Amino acid sequence: MHGMTRRQAGALILGLLGGTATARAEVVLTAVQETRFSGLVLRLDLDAPLPFRAFVLADPPRLVVDVADPELRIAGRLAPAGPGPLRAGRIDARWSRLIAPLERPMTVAEAGIDPGGALRIALERASGAELAAAARLAPGPEVLGRIAPPPPAASSLPRIVIDPGHGGIDPGALRGEIAEKDIALATGLELAAQLERTGRYEVALTRRDDRFVLLDDRVRFARASDAALFLSLHTNTVTAGQASGATLYVSSSEASDSESARRARLENGSDSAAGLRPSEVLDDVARTLMDLESRANGTRSRMAAERLVESLSDATGVIRSRPLRAADFQVLRAPEMPSALIELGFLSDAGDRADMVSPAWQRRFSAAIVTGIDEWMTADRAFLALMQR
Repeated sequence: MHGMTRRQAGALILGLLGGTATARAEVVLTAVQETRFSGLVLRLDLDAPLPFRAFVLADPPRLVVDVADPELRIAGRLAPAGPGPLRAGRIDARWSRLIAPLERPMTVAEAGIDPGGALRIALERASGAELAAAARLAPGPEVLGRIAPPPPAASSLPRIVIDPGHGGIDPGALRGEIAEKDIALATGLELAAQLERTGRYEVALTRRDDRFVLLDDRVRFARASDAALFLSLHTNTVTAGQASGATLYVSSSEASDSESARRARLENGSDSAAGLRPSEVLDDVARTLMDLESRANGTRSRMAAERLVESLSDATGVIRSRPLRAADFQVLRAPEMPSALIELGFLSDAGDRADMVSPAWQRRFSAAIVTGIDEWMTADRAFLALMQR
């Protein structure tokens, strides 16, 4: 697409970015300009012809620009007094995404290539209702490349599914240059390697690199894997007070405490933070059916979490004073499999932070989890045999 394209205010705009093809494309935000009519114009330079799409989302207002297969290089805020920093990263194997927070409701007025060969996106001020209407036109998760299905089982060994949290455009908790997504991935890969070396388990991971994975896709992957156990890896952080050590969470529609409820709300917002509409809320009937089935495996999940707490405490000592908690985490909602979410530690604590980025610590932590899984498997077989009598 060359020249500017105008659509009905706020509609999804698709096009092709111009430029000279190179081995690897790069998009750089080079200018942000306020217009005389309280609008906004963004200019993005690039060095390869690439498909793009531009749209807005509400709650909070933000502009989303997707570009096919570039490495986005972004820094700074949308405007000097903007509500937050720009974020960019890969959302799947084909697309990368830029998310620009907006101070007020706005919609996309036009987008296209200017005479200098750069992508120019013009925004215009809108009412809350106009923004909400435009946001409903945003592409849903179906436009993204879905997570690949798990490979067929190679043996009768129990399969452990490891879910490194966040990824791609969703960094999770941040502390300086340290991102939760990187710690979760490094630890997840180490844990997978140790489990496979035992010869007692098959292992599958929801991601093996820095890519964004929908929360529901993580659950679908675990279900398709017929997982014997699902473990989601994360880190925690606090902005006030001090906290350190690992925490284990199991699923419950009622949180064990207010902090656990806050953590679940934060983690369940990962899709929205990455510029996607939140997953549909379960209706009362679906919630009731899920809760009934969850009770059957809820005991098994808690048994697994208890064994992991004991093993981590014995091997590493990095455990919270109340290490076992419950909350309504979206990734733990598959009622047919035992599951737990592990917060490895707190990025806000200097000691935890130094530990979690250390490969040696990741090896010790993973070894403790393997021991806990071994102990739980023995107890679980006895529990299932008892239930079948």
